[in-house]
Amino acid sequence: MDSYDSDEEFLVRRNAKEYVNAMVEFQETRSMWRDRIPLFSTLTFQQKHSVIEPYQSILYGLKERPTHLRFDKSTEFENELELFCDAIVIAWRLLPDCWLGLLMMLDYLAESTLSSDLQRIPSVSKPALVVIREIANNKNWPNNPMCGPMMYAGQAKTLLARITRGSEFYDCTTVSSVRAMNLVSGGGQPPRKASRFNLDRRRVC
Repeated sequence: MDSYDSDEEFLVRRNAKEYVNAMVEFQETRSMWRDRIPLFSTLTFQQKHSVIEPYQSILYGLKERPTHLRFDKSTEFENELELFCDAIVIAWRLLPDCWLGLLMMLDYLAESTLSSDLQRIPSVSKPALVVIREIANNKNWPNNPMCGPMMYAGQAKTLLARITRGSEFYDCTTVSSVRAMNLVSGGGQPPRKASRFNLDRRRVC
């Protein structure tokens, strides 16, 4: 095994540990955060984005879940997909706006989740499906009126398309440049530049 493979394996193990720790913390604090949802509606814009930070740190850990790994069968957590989806539901109910933790969770489901798992969401977590539709149709993005429709709503629309069609991300994405690159590459796994494009798109916002 060369040094690149060793480094990559180390990163996978490290990220998996971060994910497990975050999921444990989410399970322990889920009820507390759900109970805080009514409180958030009374806070100012600045207060909301400040108070959300501890929950956002949990989402930072959850998004480290290894990519394209089947839910419920590959980790120690029962009802893992339901838990992961519930983290997004609570996130949106707490703060229905642009914030990085929410976007990372949407990105993971839209880009790094197996189609077979996404197609289970309507039966596993109906509240998550409702929230994804709300995000896709949302017009009010106070924190960033430009990136909200393009990135958050756009990613939610991609996610809905994948859930409905059972297709891969690069067949359903709302980013025309990524679709075009996938066609040029002949379908299947797109060139790495497509993923880099998404990172660049996020950095601009």
